[in-house]
Amino acid sequence: MANIKLPIMFIHGEDDRYVLPENSVRLYKACNSNVKELLLVEGAGHVCSYVLKPYEYEKAFVSFVVNSIE
Repeated sequence: MANIKLPIMFIHGEDDRYVLPENSVRLYKACNSNVKELLLVEGAGHVCSYVLKPYEYEKAFVSFVVNSIE
């Protein structure tokens, strides 16, 4: 993660019990990209972030894409 320079987005459900959300938080903190974003989706389990909160997910994704091209 320390060598990554490309834009990167982390999305994780806060209630994920297969891959703990703390993993994405640690990766986000270790990443040295100038354009990075972390979205933790409240109430979402494993691979359920978009299904549970599509508006929040899409809003964060669009913001990330816009910031990536600026």
